[in-house]
Amino acid sequence: MLLICSTVILAKEYTNAKEACDSGDVTRCTLLGYLYKHGITVNQDYDTSIHFYTKACDGDNAGGCAGLGYMYQYSKGVDQNINKAFRLYQKGCEGGSSFGCSNLGLLYQYGAGVTQNYQKAITYYTKGCDSGDVFGCSNLGLMHYLGQALPQNFNKAKKLFTKSCKKGYAGACANLGLMYHQGESVPKDVTEAIGLFTKACDGYSAIGCLLLARIYEEGNELEQNLTKAKNLYQKSCDLGNTRGCEYAQDLHPDKD
Repeated sequence: MLLICSTVILAKEYTNAKEACDSGDVTRCTLLGYLYKHGITVNQDYDTSIHFYTKACDGDNAGGCAGLGYMYQYSKGVDQNINKAFRLYQKGCEGGSSFGCSNLGLLYQYGAGVTQNYQKAITYYTKGCDSGDVFGCSNLGLMHYLGQALPQNFNKAKKLFTKSCKKGYAGACANLGLMYHQGESVPKDVTEAIGLFTKACDGYSAIGCLLLARIYEEGNELEQNLTKAKNLYQKSCDLGNTRGCEYAQDLHPDKD
């Protein structure tokens, strides 16, 4: 019954958003772009997502511009165009999109479409994180963790990973789990680490699945389960981690 009610609510939300977007409410156009991008309530359709994001951005909606920038950065329904993605993220960030700011930070961190500039990456990650974007918080935490253009600071990294993980970003949960597993700025806690790796993997974090698989393969902290390890490596592979692909291929539970 709850599932049926949820589906009805989502369907009603889509209908309301479509009517509002058609009437000129560009914030609802952005929502429609998001729904089509992720296949929520509707069949996943990148072309339609781009249509609604474009309509929103043309109407100066910051979220629409940032969403459209993502489509160009990761070639979702369009040819990859990092320069266009940069301009769209910039417009989105200037208009108040935390997602746009965080993705600008990513481009500056890796020098994608712009000259690499760690200080600008930190500035935009901070701006995104302070405005509530979990991706910006996690990536800023990683820069603190690695000591990249910042003094290495595990305590700051932990706070940022925790903030991001609690708000639902699976990648941050994996990073936080690694800190607990290795006892960095926190007492080593394998149980907490395993819980965080599981949460990360359930949230489709490739590295979360990889780290959890390794624990099942080694059998030192959980009962060894090579079949489960192989399945987790394969999930990590399916999510884009090449090491997961290699480990899944090399592991043969049936031979043990």
